[in-house]
Order: sequence, then C-alpha cells, then structure tokens
Amino acid sequence: LLQQRLEQAPSFDAYVLENESRRSAMLELDEFPFRTRVDLPENVKPGHTVKVNLRSIDTWESRANFEYISTM
Repeated sequence: LLQQRLEQAPSFDAYVLENESRRSAMLELDEFPFRTRVDLPENVKPGHTVKVNLRSIDTWESRANFEYISTM
C-alpha cells in the first residue's frame, strides 16, 4: 500500500502534534499511522495540517525522512 502511494506522489499531509522552539516538530501522517520529526517554521502551531515531502527511507534504521513543503 505504501509503495503504491509513493509511486503516485511523494508528498503527504500531516498533523502537527507539537512544535517547540529549538526542536524538530512532531507530526503524524494523515494517511498512515506514522509519527516523525520535521523542522517547521515557528509560526506553525499544533493542530495545523502541513504538507511534507518524503526525502528518503533508511531501512536499516527503520526511519523515514521528510521535509516541510507548506502549511495548509
């Protein structure tokens, strides 16, 4: 399912769970039960929805890396 989704587009909607200064924000993807940390602008508050782009997947570490695209 994830592989099919990645072939369509590598961007995802995510909910901001926390965004504290001097720390990466905690996000939860909208389509999948997956949480990750991403650097966001300070004006993006918890509860906002953002669009993130999948940059890479590290299968050895079981980690996916995302980058912030925009606030929705």
